[in-house]
Amino acid sequence: MDSKSLFPNNGKYEIISLPKIIGSYSGAIIFSRDKDFKTYIRTLQKENKSLGQHQSYIKNKSMRQESNNFETWSENEMNNTCLEKNALNNILENLKNYDINKKIIQSRVDKVAKHLSIDIDMNQRLGPVFPIPLSHYSSSSDQIMIRNYCFSKYQEDEDFQEVYLVPLHFGVSDSFFDQILHSLTLR
Repeated sequence: MDSKSLFPNNGKYEIISLPKIIGSYSGAIIFSRDKDFKTYIRTLQKENKSLGQHQSYIKNKSMRQESNNFETWSENEMNNTCLEKNALNNILENLKNYDINKKIIQSRVDKVAKHLSIDIDMNQRLGPVFPIPLSHYSSSSDQIMIRNYCFSKYQEDEDFQEVYLVPLHFGVSDSFFDQILHSLTLR
C-alpha cells in the first residue's frame, strides 16, 4: 500500500467530497481505474437535468435562508447526478477554501495530538473529523458525535469501535472545536 498513491487502499475508486474540503454545497470528484465505470459515470452526469435544476433552486433558497421547513434538498440529493451552472459556480467560488481548510485541519490535528498525548501520522489522509475511541477516552460534552468507526485497513475485517468524532474542518468554529477537545479525558 502506497500512502502517496491516489488509490492508497488499492481500490478501484476514490471519492472526494467537495463540501467537506472546500465548503461548497454540492459536488464530488470521483477517480477510478475502471474505464467502464468512467463511461457509466459520464452518462449519469447527463441524466436527471430537471432534478439537478430543481435541486439547485432549493439549495440556493436554502443558502439564502429563504426556504420554508417543507422545502428540503437533502432527501433527493442521492439521485442527483447533474452538476448545473449554479453548483459549478459555487464550487469555483469555494476553491479558495481548500488551503484555508487544510491549514485549519493540520492545526487542529496538532492540538488533538498534544491534548491527548497521542502520535498522529500526518502522512496519512486526514478527513474532516478525527475518531477518538470511547474505550480509551471519555467526554463531558453532549455536543460530540458518537459513531462506529472501522480501524481496520480492510473492510472485510469489520473492526468497528465506538468513537467520538472530533470535528477538524473549517465548518466549525474554533470555540466549538476547543469545547469538544477539552471535554475529552483519558479513562
